Amino acid sequence: MARLRMGGTVTDGWHRCGWVAPLRMGGPVAGGWPGCGWVAPLRVIRAGRALEQNGNPEGSFSISTCDGGRVFVFSVLNLWVSGATNEVEFWLDWGGVMPDGLLVRTVVGEFLGTAVLILLGGGVCASVSLEKCYARGAGWIVVTAGWAFAVLCGVLVSTSLGAPGSLNPAGTLAGLLVGGTAAGAAGVALAAVAAQLAGAFVGAALVWLAYFPHWEVTDSAAAKLGVFCTGPAIDRPWCNFLSELIGTFALVLIAGSAGRMVQGPAAAALTSAVVWAMGLSLGSATGYAINPARDLAPRLAHALLPIAGKGGSNWGYAWVPVCGPIAGAVLATLLLQVLSQLPGIPAKVG
Repeated sequence: MARLRMGGTVTDGWHRCGWVAPLRMGGPVAGGWPGCGWVAPLRVIRAGRALEQNGNPEGSFSISTCDGGRVFVFSVLNLWVSGATNEVEFWLDWGGVMPDGLLVRTVVGEFLGTAVLILLGGGVCASVSLEKCYARGAGWIVVTAGWAFAVLCGVLVSTSLGAPGSLNPAGTLAGLLVGGTAAGAAGVALAAVAAQLAGAFVGAALVWLAYFPHWEVTDSAAAKLGVFCTGPAIDRPWCNFLSELIGTFALVLIAGSAGRMVQGPAAAALTSAVVWAMGLSLGSATGYAINPARDLAPRLAHALLPIAGKGGSNWGYAWVPVCGPIAGAVLATLLLQVLSQLPGIPAKVG
């Protein structure tokens, strides 16, 4: 068991308290009581005299979720206090019982969703880069659109299986590092990262097979590498790192904000639109990995697969599309957490 505290000073009358506390735990749930063993009812430990909480002496509050269900937001709402100023203190207890099947559906969903992401995203890169392809030379608009739709398809596959649909180790690790996740959920998060990387490798291998005859007729080793992983337009590693950091920061901030307003397929569609915007506006400096799984695992696939006429895998650059996105995701997650605790900020919109 663990414990979360929130509260403050109130005076006579009704109060719109706005006490909000985000808590990162496992598994996707819908709004309302998840009923999966993660939470126990709110208890008023000490609340001055004649406390009445919306007619419920046990304490009335709301629960909502965002970020694919990985963040539970508890909000103390209207409060009635009679008498002198009171210090009101709430304690929330939650347990560590993992919901049935959480690990399996997370691993399977993140694996298949990320495989689909890379199959379609890497596929559009192959389509515009390799010789004898009908879309050869179609350009940046096609590439960014292809990746946006790849995100949509991957998220739909993942979430349909009950997984969070993150498909991005940067976001998963940011939630783990910033959110103070309980030990059981931390294990699930790390398993999700492993599944994302494995899925990305499989997706990259499928791209190689899908375009098998085109590798040998394409002379450019750089074009072949670009199907699998990103590279900078101007090779200045720390500038490239900053570009990836800013892009991922914007992605997580905007997608996290959208997640407070919509859930389900609508959230997947909005996320894909955000990825498209990232590619169009911020992507052409580095190829916008904004996701370690999108770059690291396919780069490894490029190194290991017997691709005809390939060159090196540019491992000297590989740290940039891994560390930049993780740093950007952590900063954006921290900002979202701070914003969620500001007075007057709603836990969920709509």
